Amino acid sequence: MNNNLKTNSLLRNKSGFTLIEIMLVIALVAALAFFTIKYSSRQFGDQLIDRTAAETVNIKRAALNHFTKVGVWPDGDNGCINAEAVLRQYIGQNNQNAWGYAYTYSCPAILTPAPLDEDGEQQEPLESIPSFIISQQAPSHKTALQLARVLPAADVNIIDGAYYVDTYIPMVMMPPTDENSSEAVSTPTHVEFTPRRCTDNTFAQIIVVPKSICSATESHQFYGYQINIVDSEFEGTPKKNISIDVMLEDGSMTDAFDACGTFTEYADMLSIHEYCPYD
Repeated sequence: MNNNLKTNSLLRNKSGFTLIEIMLVIALVAALAFFTIKYSSRQFGDQLIDRTAAETVNIKRAALNHFTKVGVWPDGDNGCINAEAVLRQYIGQNNQNAWGYAYTYSCPAILTPAPLDEDGEQQEPLESIPSFIISQQAPSHKTALQLARVLPAADVNIIDGAYYVDTYIPMVMMPPTDENSSEAVSTPTHVEFTPRRCTDNTFAQIIVVPKSICSATESHQFYGYQINIVDSEFEGTPKKNISIDVMLEDGSMTDAFDACGTFTEYADMLSIHEYCPYD
């Protein structure tokens, strides 16, 4: 009988957990919870950065689309301060990043020193197309740096203790196409343009803006235009075949060169602007 009591006592002692074992389990659970929460928080933060980066890229595309259609940045005549109202037709009502901060816009004018004329006199400064700047606040310096790292042409600025990420859409004004014999070839039906290479070895994107259609005569009146860009390739090098259709009074479209006849060269009708999205 005594043997049975000893056996039952041993079983009872081995059936529970010691205080040390319980504390080890609690510590293990706490450690797992800590790393799980930390990982989830980091993952959520990365998602906010990715979402904001995607929204910023959409805004850049919208601004470029507007530039293509109109020839100026959104609200470009007013320094782009009220660009939000113009961009709303492209990106909808929301003008806030993932952290609830509003996007602000600007396009400060850039004056390029003009060369001297034949008599050595300084000519008037040339006003080039400014960069379109998308500015947004980030909740911390670390987040601002992470966001700027995934955005092309962006930097971080600190203003009154707040962290801002400024994203630029740089524009490079090309000389008239007839001066770019190696890049652009004018034909009676279109302009063939060869984009330059960017620093990441991709080819530059282009924006085409009409300069003057049928400028040599006042006998033509048009009610709209459409730019056509057809991609082609020659020996691995991309080509852009660019033409312009104009809208007549009855709403029909016709090729600008046909409408203008011999009064205007195709190369004089448009200007070509190149930009590298990731430079």
